[in-house]
Amino acid sequence: MPIDHNTEIDGTLSPGDMTLVRNQNTAMEMMFEVGYGRRIKLLNGKAGSLVYTPSVALGVTTGRNISILRGAGELEHYTDKFKIQGFGGSITNRLEYNLPKERFGIFYENRLSYFHQKHGFADGTQEYDLKLMGNTVGIKFMIYNPKNH
Repeated sequence: MPIDHNTEIDGTLSPGDMTLVRNQNTAMEMMFEVGYGRRIKLLNGKAGSLVYTPSVALGVTTGRNISILRGAGELEHYTDKFKIQGFGGSITNRLEYNLPKERFGIFYENRLSYFHQKHGFADGTQEYDLKLMGNTVGIKFMIYNPKNH
């Protein structure tokens, strides 16, 4: 018995009618953003500087979605084509400590992002809000700093 693709997956199906085996974006999912940030020096001394950078950005997400459904003992595979999946933006706060001449430093960054996603699922579409918060700790180095030459 084939899967009825016109039936909405809204919780009204009987147990065993259809099982979602896989629903994921691939490694090709990327976020591209353009934004503005303002560097604010909090401390500046002989031992280095402490800089706070708040920023905002708007962008798009791209990728492919793969979904696999099991119904009546058979598996059905669907792969959405690579495309723009959604629009959104981010608010970022970054705190960094730089050694003198700003060639080396360490930083902590917190990013709060929201993207409205819409992409393929089976032979229809799925729509959802992607909300995420990321924290990054890293090391910074500059090969060439024109301000210090």
